[in-house]
Amino acid sequence: MKNTPNQAMQYTPNITTEDVERILKREFTEDLHSEIRSLINGVTVHERLRIIIACFKNANKDFTKLANELENANGYWRETISDAEYPKIKKASNLTEYEINKKMKNQYLEWLNKS
Repeated sequence: MKNTPNQAMQYTPNITTEDVERILKREFTEDLHSEIRSLINGVTVHERLRIIIACFKNANKDFTKLANELENANGYWRETISDAEYPKIKKASNLTEYEINKKMKNQYLEWLNKS
């Protein structure tokens, strides 16, 4: 079934190992990489890479917050993904669910792909 602009469709990112490395290098100084990689190794849930990237996004370049996010990722992965991928966008009366989902997707991809 094809999705039309009137249908609501939430975006699900396809994250790679290369994305994780790129974001690690972009968000944190090299002296923290080894420690962060150790924390990453502790994440063992389904959709592991997606959750790791969500932890990076939620941490917003704060190492302490990232460590906490990664340590809790196995138990609170739904909340982690929700906070990263579905930020609260006020539903104005003139926005459809499709438009809201499009805005959420665009903000996520903008963060993911920035240099």
